[in-house]
Amino acid sequence: MGMNGFTGAVSPVTTNEGVVVWDFFDSYFFTDGLSTLFVFLTIAIVPLCVLVSSGIRFKLELLLKCLIAVEVLLIIAFSTSNFFVFYLAFEAVLIPMYFIIGL
Repeated sequence: MGMNGFTGAVSPVTTNEGVVVWDFFDSYFFTDGLSTLFVFLTIAIVPLCVLVSSGIRFKLELLLKCLIAVEVLLIIAFSTSNFFVFYLAFEAVLIPMYFIIGL
């Protein structure tokens, strides 16, 4: 044991009065005012993209999978506090975007 009982190991889950708290997500993911706005805009724009693309019959399944991937990756990018995770998620958006543009 180290100072004050700290062993240096990070516990992935701690319980606080019966509530499960994920320490990993608390330390890496949070939103402030600006990033909350971007997350809400992402959540609002993707259904609009699905409605606009409803006339497309060619490779519709691939298009919807790519739109969901873009949405998830943008939400991760906008809600992270770690610059490296932001960079990875924001650059990973380019992969499904390549397929969306190619349709």
